[in-house]
Amino acid sequence: MTKSAKRILLIIVGIAALVIVSFVGFAASVFYSFDFADEYPHRSDAEMIQTFHTHRAEFEEVRTMAMSDPVIQRVDENWTDPPNIAPDRVGKFRELFGIINTPRGISPNHSTGELEIIASSIGWVASGSSKGYLYAERKRSGTVVESLDDLSVLSSVGDRYLKPIERNWYLYFER
Repeated sequence: MTKSAKRILLIIVGIAALVIVSFVGFAASVFYSFDFADEYPHRSDAEMIQTFHTHRAEFEEVRTMAMSDPVIQRVDENWTDPPNIAPDRVGKFRELFGIINTPRGISPNHSTGELEIIASSIGWVASGSSKGYLYAERKRSGTVVESLDDLSVLSSVGDRYLKPIERNWYLYFER
């Protein structure tokens, strides 16, 4: 192969790579611009609060179980962190998640005394949102609002918004 043929081939490969990278970047930007909340809405505040009051004992049982074990970082409907949590304990958590309608599980923060009980999680980490219940033993982190149903008001990425239920219990929304 001659030098000029190699040069032409290298130029063609470079142009093809540039086109492919541009296409992937464009596709990613279109994908991440979708508002998943419109397609898969979270449950309403009223419905979630009704569930809380109906199953108050089960929420307390989840809280007690989660906060009494400092090793637990996350228990979800299909995975745990750490992965070696006793199967009977994980099974009990998942049974309770079914009763209280929180399939996305729990995420305790043992250092702050906060427990997120995740009712729904929509989209990707970079462009998604989650809504659930928060138990805060001490000062809670987040902005208190009257409603979590109007997602257009809750627009700040990375902020947690809270709606009080009773005492140390809140609904939360994060984007």
